[in-house]
Amino acid sequence: TIREILDKHRAAEQCAVCHNKIDPPGYALENYDVIGGFRERYRVVASDEEPGGAATGAAKKKPKGFKPGPPVDPSDKLPTGEAFHSLEDFKRLMIAHPEPIVRGLTERLLIYSTGHAIEFADRAAVTAIVASGKQSNYGMRSLIHAVVQSETFQNK
Repeated sequence: TIREILDKHRAAEQCAVCHNKIDPPGYALENYDVIGGFRERYRVVASDEEPGGAATGAAKKKPKGFKPGPPVDPSDKLPTGEAFHSLEDFKRLMIAHPEPIVRGLTERLLIYSTGHAIEFADRAAVTAIVASGKQSNYGMRSLIHAVVQSETFQNK
């Protein structure tokens, strides 16, 4: 499964630094396939054995479509140690600590609106925008207003 492959990366110390941060959201969304359909099981290729030839006697696998595979496991734990068992649990954990999400959204809004990457000098502006958004419970309209009124937006 995808989890087994990614667990190998998490086992390696140099890979675990990033994978411990980026894997949990991916696991929370694992119930959704590549086109957004909900699934409770992975899909695996079904095959049928057929003779491989008179000379070798080896068997060839002929694809026969798909069959249900192992169940999807959307559980994991965040780098903070908080565990979740479903996408709903993950959402609750994210809503309890909205600042990192708002910070990321603020950075993306600034990048999009200015056409420039966020630099070290812009960190104070991002922090101020995030802090101002707390008063309005991080409403999108307030966040956009704060971005447009920021010095970073007006000077880039």
